[in-house]
Amino acid sequence: MFYMAERKDIDTIAEIVRETISSTYPKYYPDGVVEFFLNYHSTDSIRDAVDAGGVYILTAQGKAVATGSIKDNEICRLFVLPLFQGKRLGSYMMDKLETLVFGYSNEIRLDASLPACGMYLKRGYKPVSFESVLTTYDHRLCYFILKKQKITDPATKETGS
Repeated sequence: MFYMAERKDIDTIAEIVRETISSTYPKYYPDGVVEFFLNYHSTDSIRDAVDAGGVYILTAQGKAVATGSIKDNEICRLFVLPLFQGKRLGSYMMDKLETLVFGYSNEIRLDASLPACGMYLKRGYKPVSFESVLTTYDHRLCYFILKKQKITDPATKETGS
C-alpha cells in the first residue's frame, strides 16, 4: 500500500531512513558523510516534511518498508529498508512519485546519492551537475543533481514518465 504519511508515521519514517543510511551508505561513503546524512535526515526534518505534506510510505507484507517525499517538483528522501532492496520497491515508489509530480510539472529534479544514482539514470534522469560538500573529518559528500523531463507523445497525446 502506498499512502501519504501523517504525524503518527514520523517515527516509522525516521527508522526506515536511519536503518537504510546506517547499513547501505558506509559501503559508498566515509564516516563523516554518513553522519552528515543521518543529521540531515533527522526526525525534526522528517517532522517538518510530514507537516508540509508530500511524504509517502510504502508497505509490503504488512510493514512499512520504504519512504519517499515530494517538495515542489523535487523527489527527495527516497529510502528502502535494506532487507527489501532489490525487489523493485524503489522503482515502484519512483513510479508513484513521478506520476504525482508529472501531474503538475514538466520536470522532476532530484539529488542522487551514490547508492541510488544508477537507478535514477536507468529511469531516464540526466545529470545536471556534480556537487561536493565538505563534512566532518574532512570527508566529502559527492552527489549528482539530476533532472527528468515529462515526455508527451504528440501522436497519441499520451504522457509518460
